[in-house]
Amino acid sequence: MKCLKCGQGELKPIKKDGKSYAHCDECGALFSANDLRNYTAQKSQSSPPQKQERQNSSTGLKIGIISASIFVLILIVAGVILALNNGLIGGNRLSDFTGTWRSEESGGSYQEAVITDSTIKINWMSDNGKTKSIYWIGTFAAPSEPVTEYSWTSKIDKDETDFALFSSGDDTKKFTYKNGVISYEVSALGTTAIMELKKE
Repeated sequence: MKCLKCGQGELKPIKKDGKSYAHCDECGALFSANDLRNYTAQKSQSSPPQKQERQNSSTGLKIGIISASIFVLILIVAGVILALNNGLIGGNRLSDFTGTWRSEESGGSYQEAVITDSTIKINWMSDNGKTKSIYWIGTFAAPSEPVTEYSWTSKIDKDETDFALFSSGDDTKKFTYKNGVISYEVSALGTTAIMELKKE
């Protein structure tokens, strides 16, 4: 992401005095995660529709504003479409959750999760998969036997997510598996929707 101060340098995560910041490699400016989240949310709420944002935004702010607009669009559209499709999926008995899961694509963006034996990492994907933004990194507890329905509560890894602009603000998140789909709540800018992922 481009620096919000100079519009030229790239923002990179750093640790300073035990806290996480986004640091501009051009002008040296420091931004906390909360500062950047609030800035992006304010711009998204006060700006015109996405088409006008692409035309009128400066180069430095363009990526942040468009990403926020796509983020809200995914919550609304994907939640409704995937909920309708849920009844068309047959029961799937599953014991191995490890691998890559992803949501339906909407506006060139989607969520992708990678599950290992003990962790689940979820990214917001945009620009046809070229851009990744961390949403969740947390624990995963696998079932002891094949299941058609299953749920677990994941605890977030704050050391990995504190600096991420689009990471969840929750300490824990409940995930549910049913009929071949992992679902969970996603909230942003006062909007909450159900995100659904299918295994690739």
